[in-house]
Amino acid sequence: MRNFNSIKIYKFLLDFIWYSFIVLGSVLLFINIFSIAFDGVVRTGSFFHIVVQQKGLNYPKFSEILDFSIVEPSQIKLKLSHFKTSELTQPFIVLYITSLVITAVLSLFQLKLLRDFLKNILSKQIFTADNATKLSKIAYLEMATIPLTLLYTFLMVLVTKNNSVLNPSYEIVPDYVAAFEPITRSLEYFIFSGIFAFGYKLKQENDLTI
Repeated sequence: MRNFNSIKIYKFLLDFIWYSFIVLGSVLLFINIFSIAFDGVVRTGSFFHIVVQQKGLNYPKFSEILDFSIVEPSQIKLKLSHFKTSELTQPFIVLYITSLVITAVLSLFQLKLLRDFLKNILSKQIFTADNATKLSKIAYLEMATIPLTLLYTFLMVLVTKNNSVLNPSYEIVPDYVAAFEPITRSLEYFIFSGIFAFGYKLKQENDLTI
């Protein structure tokens, strides 16, 4: 009973995130309708950030016998909060909006799969082929974010190089390693998918012997 209560809480949190996502998107759309109509400005809401650092930083030596290196150089996080409609065709803006839309679609689809999965569990439909399929789909979605993130990072560095959108004295600090963070989550989902698929197979065999 305690396990089902925990699942209910998790399901409630997912539902809250799901509807908050929809409400937030609706509010942002509503705000943009008036902002574009009256100010000619698109408001993005600062969902993503890029990290930049100054080019060619030079540090003095402490002495003739001591050298030092900066492990974590000073970095600045930049966020896009709004832009004019006349700038909508800029490569940076196109990349930003495209990434925002793709991220929103993938996140909503993943949330839907998780909500449906927990709904099945609460309905005591546990070891089913449907549950195993849903978990494997979530795993594939996690894996799909890796090449998408790598491509986004590469293109962001490319479109901001020698571009008016970024001060020439700064450059983006690409974090390609962070793109591989979903590997652990995807493996976990694959493992759970295999467990549910194995449980479903055992259930079928058990039903045949009855």
